[in-house]
Amino acid sequence: MILPIESAVSCAENNCMDSDVIEGGVATDASRAQGRMFPAVRVGIDLVHVPDVTASIAEFGDRYLHRVYSPGEIAACTSDRGDLSAERLAARFAAKEAVVKALRPAYGIDYRSIEIVREADGAPSIDFGTAGAGAHLLADSGVISASVSLTHDGEYASAVYMAITDFSTTAGTSQTTTGAAR
Repeated sequence: MILPIESAVSCAENNCMDSDVIEGGVATDASRAQGRMFPAVRVGIDLVHVPDVTASIAEFGDRYLHRVYSPGEIAACTSDRGDLSAERLAARFAAKEAVVKALRPAYGIDYRSIEIVREADGAPSIDFGTAGAGAHLLADSGVISASVSLTHDGEYASAVYMAITDFSTTAGTSQTTTGAAR
């Protein structure tokens, strides 16, 4: 989905006339054919049933935890008494799924390379690292800005991830560019 871009891209930056680029607030096929790049918004959302995470921990233990979550995520979801919070883990799993849905990688991704961290103010953020699968996913997606929100209540955890990319892509295609988001 391409969203209105009047305020996001000025035609002067693209060396063209407004009528050449924007028709009804959307980039035209002619402007895309001329190789002009436009920002796109990508959104992913996921809902996780917390008892499913609890069951995975009970059945597979550390094997499950270390296959899906980074050491930092496991520590952040462990109380001072050593108890794991299935609700917090479920919210992090939902965030990882939301990222994958939004960025649509053309290849498999190790979920540990999409790490959910807390900023100094307590807000959640995604750390894709500086190398490896997460960094490649970020670069391939052209992300220039992103935000994530997590929540859990009772038996459900959910997350939404929104990214602004420096180009529009069609589902199933990948273009390489640099980007930095956290």
